Amino acid sequence: MQVHNATLLDISSMLDLLASMHQEAELEDVNWIKVAHIVTDCIAHGLVLIAVTDEGDLAGSIGGAVSTEWYADTPLLGDYWFYVRPEHRSTPAAFKLVKEWKEIANKGDLEIKMGHVLGEDIERKDKMFEKLGFEKMGSTYRKEKANGRDVRPDG
Repeated sequence: MQVHNATLLDISSMLDLLASMHQEAELEDVNWIKVAHIVTDCIAHGLVLIAVTDEGDLAGSIGGAVSTEWYADTPLLGDYWFYVRPEHRSTPAAFKLVKEWKEIANKGDLEIKMGHVLGEDIERKDKMFEKLGFEKMGSTYRKEKANGRDVRPDG
């Protein structure tokens, strides 16, 4: 399993991988034009890593951007996606992707903030992140939209 920066030649494989991620997560309303634009932009900035098997198959990827928290000016490295295909989850793909992501952050002297909100194996992911030196800092919650009604108390 090799991990390296994606190039523009990897975009179609990346879109296929991300389609698998969205299908597995049962995400709806995916704007594939927007996804393609973001993937292209991340690749152009050197912020997409791919894990490729010895046979040349795309096993997984991580991509993101340098940004700031809404309340601060200090830049940080965040992820837009981090996904490994189910058939490669017993391989070192995820570990190698995050380890290389940490190298990108180290070169830029950046803090990393990553999340994982999709999937059934949250505890396993938590253990991997902790093993790689990350600390948990909260939870994410989701509420389905309210059928288009104004649900504000004064609305």
